[in-house]
Amino acid sequence: MSRPWARSRGERYVGTSRTSFEGAGAHAAGSGGHFLILGRDDEGDPLNSMNVVYLELHRRGLYLDAAADVQSYKLMFDYLRSQAANTSASPDLLAAARRELTR
Repeated sequence: MSRPWARSRGERYVGTSRTSFEGAGAHAAGSGGHFLILGRDDEGDPLNSMNVVYLELHRRGLYLDAAADVQSYKLMFDYLRSQAANTSASPDLLAAARRELTR
């Protein structure tokens, strides 16, 4: 399947997209805005693990690195991911939205 919005490095696929539209209903994650979870988990060497949450605010960004904050956003992300369309349905939903916006 072609994924024109995905970046690739050579032949390696490096991303996935899962979508959720307003018509699907409101989600209860309640983040209040955009956020990114940056870092890595290394269960074999916990000291090599690093996670930070980046909050995108109106006039600035904010980084959270406290374990409780990061865990809270990971839980919120898992909830959002569980409510989003799966990776095979998302490209069709994005294509339909693009067709609707370009009419």
